[in-house]
Amino acid sequence: MTNRDSLSHVIDQIILRCESFARASMESRDLFELRNNPRKNQGDQSDSEVHLYSQERFEIPCTHPVEFTFKDWQHYLGERNTLYFRNNERTYIGLSPEQCPALSKSQAIAALENSFTLFKLNPFDAINESNHVWSQWNLLGNLLPPLLISYEHGSSAITIQLTKLDSDEKEPLLKLAANWKKLSRPSPQENQRNSLSVKKVEENPNFKDWNFYMEKLLADLENNPDQVTKMVAAREVIVELEESSEAYNLFNSLSSHSQYSFFLRNESLYFMGNTPECLLKHRDHEFEFDALAGTRARGKSDAEDLALERELWESPKEQFEHLQVVDYLKEGLREYGEVTAGESHILKLKSLQHIKTPLLLKSKSKANQIGQSETLFELFEKLHPTPAVCGLPKEYAKKFILHHEPINRGLYAGAFGVIERNQSDLCVTIRSLLFSSSQKRVHLYGGAGIVKGSTAKGEWLETAEKMKSFSPLDINIDIN
Repeated sequence: MTNRDSLSHVIDQIILRCESFARASMESRDLFELRNNPRKNQGDQSDSEVHLYSQERFEIPCTHPVEFTFKDWQHYLGERNTLYFRNNERTYIGLSPEQCPALSKSQAIAALENSFTLFKLNPFDAINESNHVWSQWNLLGNLLPPLLISYEHGSSAITIQLTKLDSDEKEPLLKLAANWKKLSRPSPQENQRNSLSVKKVEENPNFKDWNFYMEKLLADLENNPDQVTKMVAAREVIVELEESSEAYNLFNSLSSHSQYSFFLRNESLYFMGNTPECLLKHRDHEFEFDALAGTRARGKSDAEDLALERELWESPKEQFEHLQVVDYLKEGLREYGEVTAGESHILKLKSLQHIKTPLLLKSKSKANQIGQSETLFELFEKLHPTPAVCGLPKEYAKKFILHHEPINRGLYAGAFGVIERNQSDLCVTIRSLLFSSSQKRVHLYGGAGIVKGSTAKGEWLETAEKMKSFSPLDINIDIN
């Protein structure tokens, strides 16, 4: 049985279970009460409603080790809101035919206690500009899709989580099943990559405006050394395509040499990328973090690559920028338990190399599961956005960026991943792009850490290298 035939068998099994679960009465199932806790719910935006959810989890055995790729799945994603997350060990796919339910923090903690698996998606900051393409994105927060598929790479089974909210009237699971029934068997041609013809390229900001922005930023660093030591500047390149390309072709064309891959669909908008940066990873009572700052391009030869690596190690600017992130994480995590930093090393990607230091936190919250789940959310709120994409002190840098930066970052430099009771994995959404199929536009994003000694041209070129490193488009990203 081929990968394609094996997946078709899995889909048939999911259809049957979706229909059976959706048609069963709520009274015949175990119900989970996800209630907002007013005392601990100060930061939640929703009210103190009580929601009743029913859930079913089951495994579908596979005849071969599970190695399904995004190309295998893409035929079955269809016209649905999609959450796709892949790390080195597992793949998670969430599907919803309509708006995916978002839980408040206290509801999410209750869901974790009841063994639900959730997606977590947060922007760099609130998406609130009505005249920007990001304003159309409304898939955010602690997300509980009606269908969630997950599997460990190389395992012999796929895990399925079906969820129904008591107030569901149109029954999203029946919609998913009905849509899949209408699909014909995918043909090999569906996975072929189409060419992406570029009509127009626009830098936002252009180099003149970037230079002006950098002058303000560097002046602030110079004049306020006691208030700020680092800020991260970002820009975008907007590419208009000749035709509205299939989003799947864009994603399959991305450079894939990274720890994380993600593909998100919200109606006609798609956010996708491959990122090397872990925001937070937890297994039971241990939490892992990455300090990732300091960048050089890869060399065209082994000798050039080694020379660039040595230049990165020996650069006072890059070392200062990196150590600031390490020190921030150490200091901020100490109140939660024992923190140890691993050995710093050079992380080599396909086109870039970075200084990376892993950190490990052994949490004090071992008394009960509630404490562990609360710690997870507290750590997220403390770390996001990280100094590697924002600056230090974080509050000062973020305020400056939101006031002066010429672009709306949206989900770029945000956070995305999966949270569960005993394990979670959240990445920083850099090396990413936004695609609007209705506007036929691709928005590429890149950022660079700015400290004393940075130059507008140097940081412009660094952001260009970062965008080139993952871009699926053959375009010239340089100084005009």
